[in-house]
Amino acid sequence: MPSDRIKPRGLLGRITRRPNAITSVIKIANALLGFLTAVLLARTLGVEGYGEYAFVYAIMTMLAIPTTLGLPQLVIRETALALQAGNTARIRAIWSWAHRVILVTSFAIAVMTIAAVAVFGTGISSRNTFLLGLLLVPLIALGNLRGASLRGLGRLVFGQLPDSILRPLFFNIAVLLWTVIAGTTNFTAFDALLLHIAAAFATFIIGTAILLRHTPPMEAGRTEAIDGRALLLATGALGAVAGLTTINNNIDIIMIARALSATEVGIYKPVVTIAGLALFGQQVVTVVIMPQVAKLYAAGRKAELQQLLKRNARRSFLLALGVLTAIVLGGQWGLGVAFGEPFRAGYPALVILACAQTINAALGSTALLMNMSGNERITLAAISAAVAANLILNSVLIRFMGIEGAATATFAALMLYKGILTIVIRRKLGIGSSIF
Repeated sequence: MPSDRIKPRGLLGRITRRPNAITSVIKIANALLGFLTAVLLARTLGVEGYGEYAFVYAIMTMLAIPTTLGLPQLVIRETALALQAGNTARIRAIWSWAHRVILVTSFAIAVMTIAAVAVFGTGISSRNTFLLGLLLVPLIALGNLRGASLRGLGRLVFGQLPDSILRPLFFNIAVLLWTVIAGTTNFTAFDALLLHIAAAFATFIIGTAILLRHTPPMEAGRTEAIDGRALLLATGALGAVAGLTTINNNIDIIMIARALSATEVGIYKPVVTIAGLALFGQQVVTVVIMPQVAKLYAAGRKAELQQLLKRNARRSFLLALGVLTAIVLGGQWGLGVAFGEPFRAGYPALVILACAQTINAALGSTALLMNMSGNERITLAAISAAVAANLILNSVLIRFMGIEGAATATFAALMLYKGILTIVIRRKLGIGSSIF
């Protein structure tokens, strides 16, 4: 087949032929790099500077949603189908169309954001820092598209390496070099964003080179017309859940910034990072068992599927329980040692979020089961309800409880989301995904 034009040999060949195992390693490395990034930025920027950076990055992550809404999933699907049919002209057409959509959408978002900043201001961020962050929007979107293109070609490992490993690695190295050469005295959120943009651009160049190396030969002179309108409609359906999940994961940070200050955001951001470690086991397990879940459900082997889900939920829960125990016993001390004394104030919120993620792990891979069984619309309805609840609860609880209110709102919204899916799975599919 065309995608077999280049076959890595030796150690690299053996690695890329075990994509599920290597994906688990990539997720572990990504989590460690994310934690290192949080520690470095907290130490170099201080509480307020880190809060400003976290606020701008959360906004840019949400602004990138319209540029990528469903495009990665669509590109994976269409590339794989075209590759199977040997239609390289369609691969070229799909990729070109997707790049145009991202560039046009990114430009429109930048114009609207600049206009909004001129009228309403930026909240806790300086205007220059906020506007600089807009450069991340197309870089994030193009990075996602490049990864999707590689996965569509069957290059699962190479599709994850640039943005999961190289970008955070380059960013951490850049921050370390900056602070060693120039010191931390004048290091600001603007500087951190500038380094992040440089790391993202370098990653984009390397990722593009990887994609070109693994792209099958295109037939000279052959072109293919595609229905852009139909594809856009497909992207909306495919990306709604992913977009709402991204919004749900960033609502609390943005609302803390609007209701309180950059200092509270700076304290809260490391708390979210550390609490997320409790769900790490489930994230890794999900990648590994995804093909098995789809196959067992399609074959009607519900008893085996039940055992698979229960077994992996218990493994995820035990890891989450270990993380929660460590947080309860030493979380306050750890926040002070890793991030600095001011960050100890985030301990109560950390315990709340860690409890939420531990219960999340206990309930199992609910969204995976729903999506693999063809019930994506139910997942969409559940995440929509969670976003609405998160928004309402954050707006109320932050005013009375501060960052603990944001953590409580996130806890409640997560329980609503997982509760809906757990009940529907039991009633609709007749099986369970939890440890029970």
